[in-house]
Amino acid sequence: MPRPGIEGERLSPCAPPLKACGRRREAGAGFVAALREGEPRAILFLRVDRIGDMILSLPALRALRARFPRTRITVLASPSNQALLRPDPSVDEVLVLKAGRLRPLHLMALSPALRRRRLDWVLDPFPEQDPLPVLAALLCGARRRIGFGGSLRSRLYHAVLPPPPPGRHFRDLTHDLVRALGAAADPGPPRPVLLEEEHDFARRWLAHQGLSGSALIGIHPGGTYPSQRWPLAHHAALIRMLRAAALGRVVLLGGEGDGASIAAIRRQAGFPLPALVSRDLRRAAAVLARCRLFIGNNSGPLHLAAALGIPTVSFRGPTRAGRWAPLGGPHRVLERPELECLGCERGACPRGSHACLAGISPREAFAAVAELLRETGA
Repeated sequence: MPRPGIEGERLSPCAPPLKACGRRREAGAGFVAALREGEPRAILFLRVDRIGDMILSLPALRALRARFPRTRITVLASPSNQALLRPDPSVDEVLVLKAGRLRPLHLMALSPALRRRRLDWVLDPFPEQDPLPVLAALLCGARRRIGFGGSLRSRLYHAVLPPPPPGRHFRDLTHDLVRALGAAADPGPPRPVLLEEEHDFARRWLAHQGLSGSALIGIHPGGTYPSQRWPLAHHAALIRMLRAAALGRVVLLGGEGDGASIAAIRRQAGFPLPALVSRDLRRAAAVLARCRLFIGNNSGPLHLAAALGIPTVSFRGPTRAGRWAPLGGPHRVLERPELECLGCERGACPRGSHACLAGISPREAFAAVAELLRETGA
């Protein structure tokens, strides 16, 4: 999907000849040089983007900790994804970069604190040409900057990998970076850590909603960009079908930015619907963990549900096939494969029709849900 600041533009991988610090270098030579220096004392891992990106980076962080058990690992995170690392035994420290247009200024204000950590390496796992992590890598004062090649990174980093192919799954391409540093070859699944107090909250909240012991279906209607979102009227129609067929009790889930969408679905559904609209991602995850099925767009909660082992039904429109597929299974990904524009990576539909998602009918989604519930016996 497009990165913040370039909505509507298509992002294409760029693969010039590999360079490092202005000099042509064989692929992997920079990694060999870094590893010859021995175990690093301090590493900064950059993940200043979205929830799904962080979830799919958890295996890489776990592998990094296993490879360097005595190294201090700090993650520079975003306000939306930082909660996923609290707690996580793979990480020693989480620093948060503010959101909004003033992020570069905040990053510059953070740079003295980053430099005081006397970093040996900074790992930039971003596969696209977002300049913000490049700026973070330059400002943090690490002795070695490590990431994917292409554009500025090939000129400014000490060790680079070739840009990943478009179909490489995000979990795997992120793991490629730490595997080049000697981590295990198999990244394994994401494993978010939830605390007992968060499970307690979920039990209390569900009891208050009269849902204790119910077969729950979680629905998240949100998405970072308009092009990611299945129409709200489709959600409402699907919920009415689920109720008529008695397939489960629906719980609507969302962050603060999803409040208006959830309110619209509740109005259009025509009957009361429990909803958790919260800025506390960890509490929402604990409620989600008690669902037998998840329905949503290709966004962070989809990958969170998959990481929690929940079967999912999701809708793919502008996202790349393969890169953002939910991991594990069983899952159903609904799409309109006959559309030439599928996977356009645009933040808003350039044709104005939103056919890739609007063309997936509530009846088709209902059939996928019913089939998945029969298959899982949930």
